[in-house]
Amino acid sequence: MTKFNKPDLNAPRFKKKRESMLNNNFYKELNKKYPECKNLSKSEVREIIEAFNNEIIETIITDRNGFELPEGLGYLFIAATKVKKKKVVDYKNSLEHGILITHKNWDTDGYVGKIVYTNYKAKYRFKNAQIWGFSASRTFSRYMSREFKKRWNTYRVLLGNVRPTVYKK
Repeated sequence: MTKFNKPDLNAPRFKKKRESMLNNNFYKELNKKYPECKNLSKSEVREIIEAFNNEIIETIITDRNGFELPEGLGYLFIAATKVKKKKVVDYKNSLEHGILITHKNWDTDGYVGKIVYTNYKAKYRFKNAQIWGFSASRTFSRYMSREFKKRWNTYRVLLGNVRPTVYKK
């Protein structure tokens, strides 16, 4: 058994700088392209975008085939895959018992759910398609995790070390 050391909660952290897409330049371009949106406030535009994103999330989770992004940017879907090398640590139980305890995913027969973005089979190929990526929001990933435990066997299965999107230097 491996001894588990409590993590240092006061250690310095790295925080990734985030840039919001909903800046003043976005609203100017929106009003220029769609003049009928000029009477909408910024909060109303934000609510519309949030409602659309929630519909996308719901479609990805409920539909086995996922969701095709607008403008032919690619596809998002949930896939089930086995964890081979990386151990998923159960921090709560490890702290309680003082030894390293890992999640075995007994609920899902050892499968874990992954949110997959791919533009490999997009209708229209576009230049530098391999450098596009996707990062899920915290609410999306946690909601997917809850729902995956309930119906993990309905999602697509990725076998081996298949990577839908490959990043090249």
